[in-house]
Amino acid sequence: MSAGINARERFAEWFEADVIHPIEDFKDPQQEWRRLFSEALGTFFLVLVAAGGGMMSQAFPDTISRSAAVTAPGLMVMAVILFMGKVSGAHLNPAVSLALRGRGGGQAGSGAAQGALNTDIARPDKA
Repeated sequence: MSAGINARERFAEWFEADVIHPIEDFKDPQQEWRRLFSEALGTFFLVLVAAGGGMMSQAFPDTISRSAAVTAPGLMVMAVILFMGKVSGAHLNPAVSLALRGRGGGQAGSGAAQGALNTDIARPDKA
């Protein structure tokens, strides 16, 4: 019986440390700079990969295939979601930010969705 109690205590400690604390940290308004910076950095990487593949294949023929240039932005979006999703919610697309804001759920109640939307609008590929 003590093994079952010990396992429950370990699970409760893990749940508190790995689930509850990151959620509280995510909602902390003093961490807004982390969210906005990660949005700007993720958008920069996405634009770099999306535009870079096509430009490099034009500048240096036969170096990047068309299929690689087409799939690279999708892979970059996946990578940004995986490594920045916990920090910012990965709102790389203004449509996602607007949908969350309109839905009223998640980050939309705070200024995070507005900050992500402002970061998306300031993107260099929107010229």
